[in-house]
Amino acid sequence: MRLRSISYLPTTLLLGSLALCACGDDAGGAGGSGGTGATSGTSTSSSTGTAGGGSTSTSGTGTSAGGGGEGGGGGEGGAAASAFWPASLTLCELVNAYRVEEGLAPIPISVALTTVAETHVKDLDDNPGTLTGNCNMHSWSDSNPSLYSGCCYTPDHAQAQCMWDKPGEITASWGPNRYQQSGFEISASTSNPASALDLWKGSSAHNAVILNQGQWANYAPWPAMGCGAQGGYAHVWFGSAADPQTL
Repeated sequence: MRLRSISYLPTTLLLGSLALCACGDDAGGAGGSGGTGATSGTSTSSSTGTAGGGSTSTSGTGTSAGGGGEGGGGGEGGAAASAFWPASLTLCELVNAYRVEEGLAPIPISVALTTVAETHVKDLDDNPGTLTGNCNMHSWSDSNPSLYSGCCYTPDHAQAQCMWDKPGEITASWGPNRYQQSGFEISASTSNPASALDLWKGSSAHNAVILNQGQWANYAPWPAMGCGAQGGYAHVWFGSAADPQTL
């Protein structure tokens, strides 16, 4: 079942280097992956930023791993944990550790959503001109149209479908392993996993997504999660459906 927009949109947040892009897209009530707010910091369905709170890695971006990331290929998907950036896996581990501390179940780490998250990190790092004007961290460049569509994600959520479609677009060549459901993204303008999580924990809107609180309780527990962290950004994608491929 494809997720569709519901009657509300998230509040635009300006908290420093955070971005929250989670506008509701399911008739059941939980939010989808819209985007709002700042062009630096962290993001979920709405964009936020930290007032100088994030550190930026200089380790570079590399290529997106997993079953068909930035490099194109992919076949039917499939990847070992070693195919992904170490910081990406650390970020997912920290998110799950935080959930366990709060009495919640850990989220299965999705190969598809980790590929999407790393692809988005690389796209923003390689194409800094994407974040101009009102375009926030949920925007995508038009540099790789054979893999994903480009869009300027603005606070009015006019390009919400662009965000919701990314898992299906990026895994389109994966055959039965294609991730066909929408995702919800939180982002930060730091690639340090601990710093990114601290930023999100300090934002009530981001924290609610991570912990399935409020409007996100309908998805408790999240059935899938993927993370990307390197260069200048960190993204976490929460999926509305399970991924047959997990790490």
